[in-house]
Amino acid sequence: AADEELKGDVGYVLASTGYHAEGRALLEELILRYRSTGESIAGSIATVYTGLGDRESALQWLGMAVRD
Repeated sequence: AADEELKGDVGYVLASTGYHAEGRALLEELILRYRSTGESIAGSIATVYTGLGDRESALQWLGMAVRD
């Protein structure tokens, strides 16, 4: 999960500095991995949504992270 945490951090930095497409690409990778493996990376997904300024989605994923 360390790689996914790093991807979440990189996605946050990219998205929050204007590289939205790149941040969204990492976000899509993380969501696909979460859905296919059930790995506990919802917090990393929330991080990228935060960088994109999508607070509602970030809060939803944080809720899922707590349940994971």
